[in-house]
Amino acid sequence: RTASHAELNPLSRRARLVRPLAVATCLLLSLGAGGATTALLALLVDGLSKARALGSTELLLVALGGGASLIAVLVTSLRAVFGAFRNASNVQALTRQFWVTLLAFVATLGALELTATVLGTALHHRPADVDALYACSRMAVAIAIGVAAFAKVRGRS
Repeated sequence: RTASHAELNPLSRRARLVRPLAVATCLLLSLGAGGATTALLALLVDGLSKARALGSTELLLVALGGGASLIAVLVTSLRAVFGAFRNASNVQALTRQFWVTLLAFVATLGALELTATVLGTALHHRPADVDALYACSRMAVAIAIGVAAFAKVRGRS
């Protein structure tokens, strides 16, 4: 039995609204992952390097690592969304999971950076004097919290 046009119209309208938001969320999630990985690698290389600035080879490797992360997250997230495209509620659930991941990452990173700045100021250090490896560890913790939030939300659905 086929549904009438009147029954399909609200569902198709909802799907038309949900799908672009899901794809935009995938793009935002991949940009966040690529940027976070690039920052993590740059801080790690800077912390381990004896040079005052990163060389062109180091910058290229950092950019390649961030680009690989961006592409991997984009392909994986779009594949998940396109697999659920037939069902608008599944697309909404995936979009919600991606937003929870982004918010958990950004909130954790913001809280860690704010704490580091306050502690650095309270201990009479300039915030710019924070060690690169310490900053790298804050970025790694924020990424881990984002991944854990995604896994927790994904497990509930």
